[in-house]
Amino acid sequence: TGGGGSYETAEHLANRVLRRKNVRVVPLEEVPDRAKVVSIAGMGSPEAMLRNPFTTEARHAFDALSREAAPGTRYVIPLETSGFNFLTPMTVAASRAVSVIDADGAGRAIPQLNQTLFFARKLPLAPLALADAKGRSIVLRAAEYALAEKAAISALEYFGWSAGLACYPMIGGMAKRAAVAGTISLAREVGRAVRLATLSAGDPLHALLAVTGGWALVRGTVDRFEPEPAGSYKVGNMAL
Repeated sequence: TGGGGSYETAEHLANRVLRRKNVRVVPLEEVPDRAKVVSIAGMGSPEAMLRNPFTTEARHAFDALSREAAPGTRYVIPLETSGFNFLTPMTVAASRAVSVIDADGAGRAIPQLNQTLFFARKLPLAPLALADAKGRSIVLRAAEYALAEKAAISALEYFGWSAGLACYPMIGGMAKRAAVAGTISLAREVGRAVRLATLSAGDPLHALLAVTGGWALVRGTVDRFEPEPAGSYKVGNMAL
């Protein structure tokens, strides 16, 4: 898949973990240049997260990284644009003294950690931490990206292909140079426009394009989708 996780997992987080929780979201430009920032995500197979719904994994990963390598972190930032991975840093902010930055590291959903703008700006992926819902965690330190990613995938397999991820420790000034600003706010505007269009029997696609300034390239119907898991990925064939 193209990354980002499933909408079912995002819906579970919203309804079961974040309902009635207070989360502070701040604009990227308001983050102090010297403030410590950590990127947060859920990492793994969509099927594994459906079998064992994602809950506190991201919070445990944040705690592990903060304790071992990034004490004093006050901000968390989503790794990617994604319904699911916009919410994982919010599960941290809902119970820890941190704020979520209205931005992310890619501006889209991504299937690999080296497809972020953080990587393009040569920010180090590690030290990073992975954790499961039981609080079991591992902190990895590696100067080379390839080693950090390979070790993370090995740990992910041990955790059953589903884990919280805290990575790309940085400071506010670095985040401002690398992140795509305003993506959480944009996602909220898109969701509101699509919901209102649906309720009024309008065209959700037209409403989405009006908000994003995009173009409709093709319309079609999914006739068949034959997925299969491949480690932490989902591959398969789709007929339109």
